[in-house]
Amino acid sequence: MISPPTRLTPRLFTIPVSFFLLFIIYSHQGIFTTLEQYSKTPILLPGSRQSPPPLTHEASTPSLHLIGDSSMCKGGTNDGVKGVKYEGWGEFMKDYFTIPVISHAISGRSCRMYSREGRFDKVLSLANANDYVIIQFGRNEKGTLHPKDNGKTVCPGPNITETCDSNFQGKPTT
Repeated sequence: MISPPTRLTPRLFTIPVSFFLLFIIYSHQGIFTTLEQYSKTPILLPGSRQSPPPLTHEASTPSLHLIGDSSMCKGGTNDGVKGVKYEGWGEFMKDYFTIPVISHAISGRSCRMYSREGRFDKVLSLANANDYVIIQFGRNEKGTLHPKDNGKTVCPGPNITETCDSNFQGKPTT
């Protein structure tokens, strides 16, 4: 049995550029009319197995957690060319903050893979009440759900609350 998805409410100033672009697209479609309305909209994490544990203590110094793909991660590869390294934009965040910046970004991941691998749950277990989280995915979301699901593809269409049924590695998945 699948438990309900975890709900997170983003803080207005931690909305990454890709989410800001979604806001612009959706505001033109009349879905969101203000950034404040967007910032109060819960983000559903598909496939979350359980609700995050309650945050029981306040951290004296907040941390910034980075969740994303190769465009955010530390030291990815350049189009598969061996020996050629590049750094995602998340690598440089530490140069602009005085608080600890913790990168959980993994090259080649889609938001769906990140969730299926339990990585969202891991970050939630490490986060404290005063921490900030920036989430950025998008480069690995392409593909089709049918006839063969690559395990990365997200639901097509503009409805961000839509769920899709598929078959990944011989198992039904939503």
